[in-house]
Amino acid sequence: MRRNALVGCLFGLLLVGDVRAAVPPAHTLLPAGGQVGTTVSVDVVGIVDLTGMQFACSVPEIRGVMSPDKKRLLVTIPKDAPLGLAWIRLFNAEGSSPPLAFIVGHLPEIQETEPNDRYSKPQVVTLPGVVNGRLEKGGDTDLFQTTLEAGQTLVADLEAHEQIGSPMDGMLQVVDERGFVVAENVDFRGLDARVVYTPTRAGKYAVRVSAFPSQPDASVQLAGGFNYVYRLTLTAGAFAAHAFPSAIARPNPPATIELRGHNLPPAQGVVPVPKSLPMSDHLLVHAPQVANPVAVAIEPHAVIAEQEPNPLDRPQAVPVPVTICGVIQERNDRDVYTIAVKKGQPIHITLDAVSFGSPLDALVRVRTKDGSIITQVDDVKKDADPTLRIVRDADEEIRIEVTDLYSHGGPGYAYHLRITPTPGPASATVPAEQFTFPVGQPFEIKLTIANPSGKPQSITAEGLPAGISLVEPVTIPDSKAKEVTLKLKADKPGISGGFRLRIGEKNLPSRPVLAKLGDSNRTLDWLWLTTTAEKPKAK
Repeated sequence: MRRNALVGCLFGLLLVGDVRAAVPPAHTLLPAGGQVGTTVSVDVVGIVDLTGMQFACSVPEIRGVMSPDKKRLLVTIPKDAPLGLAWIRLFNAEGSSPPLAFIVGHLPEIQETEPNDRYSKPQVVTLPGVVNGRLEKGGDTDLFQTTLEAGQTLVADLEAHEQIGSPMDGMLQVVDERGFVVAENVDFRGLDARVVYTPTRAGKYAVRVSAFPSQPDASVQLAGGFNYVYRLTLTAGAFAAHAFPSAIARPNPPATIELRGHNLPPAQGVVPVPKSLPMSDHLLVHAPQVANPVAVAIEPHAVIAEQEPNPLDRPQAVPVPVTICGVIQERNDRDVYTIAVKKGQPIHITLDAVSFGSPLDALVRVRTKDGSIITQVDDVKKDADPTLRIVRDADEEIRIEVTDLYSHGGPGYAYHLRITPTPGPASATVPAEQFTFPVGQPFEIKLTIANPSGKPQSITAEGLPAGISLVEPVTIPDSKAKEVTLKLKADKPGISGGFRLRIGEKNLPSRPVLAKLGDSNRTLDWLWLTTTAEKPKAK
């Protein structure tokens, strides 16, 4: 279910001959982000002395230096830096720290000031803004107060577990001047909360942040700690819940996309689509007057919009292959589509919602024309987005129904439903986000492969540090290959730097090779290499 959602399935992992050197023991950054056009003073939680450390960022435009006393990091974010998640590493001759999440925004930044744990003495803030805070100990709560007019909608959005990796299951509550909770939310997006509240009377209202541990224990108490770091967006202005359409086609995308959400008139959320799409499977879109960016999927086939009404007795006919952009508009809403299938022809159905930040916990049912249920899927393993494959024993018309598992719904319950006669693209994973290896002999990294289409694939390397190279090209001939070996060689010890791997068919957009981050649900494609003069140790 949603608490156990894993955004992006990973497969079996194996590494040959890896040597993990001692690395800088960083845990997280505080603040875990900053505003474009500013320089941010950042505490690297876990490293007291930054002497000898060097800075690297997955977004090259973002630069960093150590403060004069070597106790903090000074991160400079240019005005034109891309919004969204970036990764920061601190490294030395021994290796790199784990990648540390750093979220780039455009709203003013607010630093939490203690004490602010009682509704009678909250921290007063000006909207809009992003609060950078930390729940420092068990039982800690943080309150941030603002003044709202009657009918003015407040949006409070918490970023902690899903992007930053904080070990917290966050809760947000809106508290009025009497101390009464008037709105609250948990687990809106994974383990991160979002609350939207419109008061009926003017007054002072505080947003209270608290958390349970992301790994439940027997205490059933509010939790905190040195790594319970969060970012809290607070606004009474425009906030995007999703884009519509939430997917676009390559090579013929629409001219514009509409951002939909709260305090967001239609004309204010219209965003132009670039004529040249990035060679990836998604695009991050943003309007200057809107608090946040949102992701849009890029599809290799036709993309259409849901057409209401489309209940079970009046389903919307759609072609195959297709991606349908829809919204479960209200409680108990059901969107139903009909397709024609051939005897023995596989049909692959994938729904994306949680994976791009939607609160929809989707249930997909496949029915016959007369309404009988053939199969239904909610979660797939630990992924909260459904995926299924069906094969029928006769030519017939089938119906595909989308709804929320708990009958929830609303303007933000967006999804895109992908229906194809072929399985999805190839994917690959590596067993770690960084590797340390000696010079003088090839170093092997085993990649775990899923290639359901069976079409030939290639693994390419981007941005290898100078002095490190591939020994030979890596190809995947068919769907039988479950692992491939990437061989690297280095000219000298002391090389350290980031790189990326990609998998794809010739002349088609490739996909990133991903590494899982520890025990969290997070993945990244910005890997790291360090070379040493040491011989590899026996495993």
